[in-house]
Amino acid sequence: MRLRSFLALLLLAAGCRTVDTGLAKAHLPCGLYRWPVKTLNDPDAGTIHWTPIDTTLAHLTKLPRPDERRRSHRTTYELYVYRVVAVVAAVHQQVDQDLHILLRDPDDPHVRMLAEVPSPMCANGAEGAEFTKARKVALSIRRRKKPVLVEVTGVGFFDALRKHGSSYNGFELHPVVSLVEVAPENEAPQVAAEESAVGGDGDTTVEEEDADVVASPEAEDPETSP
Repeated sequence: MRLRSFLALLLLAAGCRTVDTGLAKAHLPCGLYRWPVKTLNDPDAGTIHWTPIDTTLAHLTKLPRPDERRRSHRTTYELYVYRVVAVVAAVHQQVDQDLHILLRDPDDPHVRMLAEVPSPMCANGAEGAEFTKARKVALSIRRRKKPVLVEVTGVGFFDALRKHGSSYNGFELHPVVSLVEVAPENEAPQVAAEESAVGGDGDTTVEEEDADVVASPEAEDPETSP
């Protein structure tokens, strides 16, 4: 609770344009769960196929979840970059400094998936500029508090299973390397009323890394050592 109040005050004082700098100065932690893979600092990053595969949320959320997910190595579907068109239903700042973007399928609002953008200050690679651009777009959408149709490009990733926002198989686009608006707010498909605010300042989430992991045998053993 104290962490929640502290981060909320920090973001209010910093303003959206200085969120990343404010979080860094507060010495808040970067992530832990499979962090090298999430930030493209794993040994397999050099073998990623960077030509985007155009697909849909409906397809990605049905990919088979691998039994083993190693901390510093990728599974087959994590070696590819995917591009989807989706509705941004919410944007949340996490305590590990990631931006969580809740995506809804334009044709079926019940199909949802997370896309995440790491803080450039938590990533050591050359992708920092892409992360900065994507975060700027996400925060702009968040301020307007209306659903927006976007094109999202990111590397595939199987995250820990979560209660809120994640797909049933835990598949995400993480990291997001491009986020582009493709339709004005008033042309974006409508989503459920409880999601339509797109995460205002009061919706900042500050749970610990994987604090909302679904209680299941799989979640209790979230990753395998390198």
